Amino acid sequence: MSKNFEFRRDDFCFDSGYDIPQISLGRCHSQGGNQHFEYNDDNEIKQNSNCMTISEDGKKITMEKCTGSEYQKWVMSRKPFVPQKNGAAR
Repeated sequence: MSKNFEFRRDDFCFDSGYDIPQISLGRCHSQGGNQHFEYNDDNEIKQNSNCMTISEDGKKITMEKCTGSEYQKWVMSRKPFVPQKNGAAR
């Protein structure tokens, strides 16, 4: 997460856009709003009253109402993202 509360890779950021619950990658604009996310002490990534949620099969990330589900818990790390050979993240 950047100092502007963006999840970014180079010039691209997670963006909730106007089609919630979908999350996409968009050019970073550093204006907050749909690219502003907060990480809290409960390991949730929040935007307004919604939490970033991964699907049970691990293939889709959406913004859903926060429920405390294990699919809404995230552990932040400064380690680089390295995909495994089978396509799953490690």
